[in-house]
Amino acid sequence: MKIIQEQKKCIGCGSCVAVCDKYFEMADNSLAVIKG
Repeated sequence: MKIIQEQKKCIGCGSCVAVCDKYFEMADNSLAVIKG
């Protein structure tokens, strides 16, 4: 499986973290990032 994140489209709602916290986390700027 390949996870792709379009950072420019992130609105900081945290839904990706809520659904898949194994791969996503919230950064200091309140936007989601891929862990690792």
